[in-house]
Amino acid sequence: MNVFGDGVVTLGTVRPDAARLLADLLTTGLTAEMAWPDDGESGLGGAADSSAA
Repeated sequence: MNVFGDGVVTLGTVRPDAARLLADLLTTGLTAEMAWPDDGESGLGGAADSSAA
């Protein structure tokens, strides 16, 4: 973590195709997170925990 409490990851040297893949995965994850409903429901059709069954 940095002084602001943000998580920081240092990868070092990576191949360009690996960097591109990581960027695509991060973008996909952020897009999915932004599309997640704010009402606490899972949004994927599954139960949020086992007690909801």
